[in-house]
Amino acid sequence: MSTVSDRFDRPVVAFLAARVAFGLSMQMVAVALGWHLYEASGDPFDLALVGLIFVLPIFVFFFFTGFVIDRVPRQGILMGATLLDAFAFLGLAVAFEAPEFDPLWIYALVFLHGCAHAFFTPAQAAVLANIVTPRLLPQAIALNSTMGHAATTVGPFMAGVLILWMDRNVYWVMCAIVSVCPLLYLTHPADTGEDQPDGGAAGWARVLEEEPCGVGLTRP
Repeated sequence: MSTVSDRFDRPVVAFLAARVAFGLSMQMVAVALGWHLYEASGDPFDLALVGLIFVLPIFVFFFFTGFVIDRVPRQGILMGATLLDAFAFLGLAVAFEAPEFDPLWIYALVFLHGCAHAFFTPAQAAVLANIVTPRLLPQAIALNSTMGHAATTVGPFMAGVLILWMDRNVYWVMCAIVSVCPLLYLTHPADTGEDQPDGGAAGWARVLEEEPCGVGLTRP
């Protein structure tokens, strides 16, 4: 059984920090990969393939991700997804430094990156309601959204500056950033995946009933 919090204590702050770290790495790799792939191959179609391969796991594992998230501890899913992402970034760093460029390695690593994203996104959405009480949930959702938008804004700028400074070594920085996430998730209270305390479905129902304005609805 997981323990929910009625204030922004360490697990909640760690969750939000991991949200920023993962969001930054997502935005940074989108910019860096597009730049370096086109630089290496000179073929715009490669960029289209990368975009397709990235979203492919989301559709392939659409039903399976829901099954896993409902039955496997979400802390473990988040840790596994971010570790897989770190491995993908590590592979990109090595692939772009190889003497002979092989786009197939890039596509394979982008597929791994997409797999990590396919499991991370729904697990991340489900975890927040399990670490805060229904009273705090609207504020936590708003802050989580703000953190996500901040990462979306800052990430491409960071990528551009780092590419200018270190070029293809930027993937090592991304690997380091996303590798912080599993350590942050260690602070989360354990859950069983099937456990839904007050912060789960019952918590959402109570929020909708008692504080509809907090989730973007209008009181009658």
